Amino acid sequence: MTSPAALRQAVDELAVEARCASWGVSLVEPLVEEHRLLLGWIQSGRHGSCTYLERRADILLSPDHPGFLDGARSIIMISLSIVRPDPPPGSLGAIVARHARGPDYHEVVAGRLRSILSGLKVRAAGLHGRVFVDTAPVMEKVWAQRAGLGWIGRNGLLVQTGLGSFTVLGGIAIDAEVEPDRPAVDGCGDCRKCVDACPASAITGDRLVDVRACLSRLTSEADVPPGADLSGRLAGRSAFGCDLCQEACPHNDALASGDPGFEPLPFMRQMSAQEFLALDEKRAGALVEETAIADTGAARFRQNLAAALR
Repeated sequence: MTSPAALRQAVDELAVEARCASWGVSLVEPLVEEHRLLLGWIQSGRHGSCTYLERRADILLSPDHPGFLDGARSIIMISLSIVRPDPPPGSLGAIVARHARGPDYHEVVAGRLRSILSGLKVRAAGLHGRVFVDTAPVMEKVWAQRAGLGWIGRNGLLVQTGLGSFTVLGGIAIDAEVEPDRPAVDGCGDCRKCVDACPASAITGDRLVDVRACLSRLTSEADVPPGADLSGRLAGRSAFGCDLCQEACPHNDALASGDPGFEPLPFMRQMSAQEFLALDEKRAGALVEETAIADTGAARFRQNLAAALR
């Protein structure tokens, strides 16, 4: 059996090879307090159309649930920086949140995680694991904090010293024990700049966002009613996602350029919103298929664009 120390060395080596911006490990244990807060948030109705959280609430308590990975003992969390040079003013990408300007981050992060898991299986015969990137009932930000990456800020996002919050997360649950990191401590202090920056008052400061009002969710999730009138909320703002609370965060000041895997795609840099709206449905769909916008769809994205340009 491979020792926890040896597996930790392997994780560190493989994370470097996978070009992760940060990584850490937590041992699996029930998230009793976090689960209690989650249930309270759901009961308050602030989860909005995220009804899948209600259906999977029992699995969210701990990754060793049979519905996730029976026998899970460790969680490996990684982050990648999405900070890249901004597209030109007036371009389509200029009114799209940073995480959706480049290739679909789900695929980019999952690819790095699969390489780490494959390497671990070579080093530890019989090891089993499961990769997740927004695709499974796991409280990713909680596990990232427990793994020492950063803390959950007032806007509900993970904030990391030196990396800020413009990162994307993913993880691996494995059925072996790995030497863990110490949980990160809160670094927000009494700052409330993200709370003040939210134009929809979706951020109350308790680190639990009201997704019924959050512009990021309203513009980027397919389960938001198609007839939702966003014209008054989006005018002059992003047409997909919302970075306003992050732009206000002091931890995002003067960040170094991040992972080149998230370079804005050519059409985000070269095309205006009006030019994109003039495309036929097939061409528009083909372009967004490469990005995180794909799950929402080109039709919804075009609605958002039209509303943002009013």
